[in-house]
Amino acid sequence: MYNRSRLRAFTLIELLVVIAIIGILLAIVIPALNAAKKYATSAACLSNQKGLMRSYLLYVEENDSGIPGGRIIPEAMYDSLPGGDPSYPPIWVWPPVDINLNYVGTRDSDLPTIQDRYRGCERGSLWAYNESVDLYHCPADKQYVQSSPRNRYRSFSIHRGLAVYNPTNDITKYTEISIPSSKYVFVEETYDFIGNFNYNHNSWDFEPWEGDFHDPLALFHNDSSTFGFADGHSEKRKWRDERTVEFFADRTLYAYDSDELCAGNVDLAWLQRGCAYNKDKYGPIVFR
Repeated sequence: MYNRSRLRAFTLIELLVVIAIIGILLAIVIPALNAAKKYATSAACLSNQKGLMRSYLLYVEENDSGIPGGRIIPEAMYDSLPGGDPSYPPIWVWPPVDINLNYVGTRDSDLPTIQDRYRGCERGSLWAYNESVDLYHCPADKQYVQSSPRNRYRSFSIHRGLAVYNPTNDITKYTEISIPSSKYVFVEETYDFIGNFNYNHNSWDFEPWEGDFHDPLALFHNDSSTFGFADGHSEKRKWRDERTVEFFADRTLYAYDSDELCAGNVDLAWLQRGCAYNKDKYGPIVFR
């Protein structure tokens, strides 16, 4: 005579306990994975900003301290070509252009491909010092996956104070930037297609002497933005004022020059202090 072993199945309660344990573990692990992903994306963006600044400084070194232009407009594309205006420095990146170098940056009439956008990067004056379209893009910026003309790729811009709008009035030499470690050059910018363009048009428009915001910045990193500084380092700024985050997320919520947005805004003051420009021509910073 012998005992037959019988397989014992899980009861319903035991299965529910197992499922509950798995749910608890997922609730713990998934946020940690998301946080790690965001950290890695921020690190990659900071690395790209640093790479752009390395290219910027190499350009400066080879051009007698002259800085590249930041007016990303069709007229400025040709300043570095025969017949262009030699009083303006070559711009660091071009707008999107087709294979024949025709401008395709108009929102309402052009449908640039991603290759047209890459080509704009490749035609800029910094390309020779990096030759990597990856540096021109933040990995958290997903606008490029949209259909044309909203497939914007380039995530970074030079701010107004260093864009050389006017060679007579603006900073044109790196040596004119005081305390480079405290002055940013590149900012992280998104585009909401309010204007008739399909890319980050011109420079990031910010004028400390007017005491207000103009263009918003991108919020790709959990209410933070990255910056490339004139000494070559990069850093991430966590915005402290709720109004700043709201305006950057949707510029229609505030008038950019209103007291409602600007008065006592510590983020505005931080941006003003870090923005290099010619104070002799435009006047002192106007704090609100």
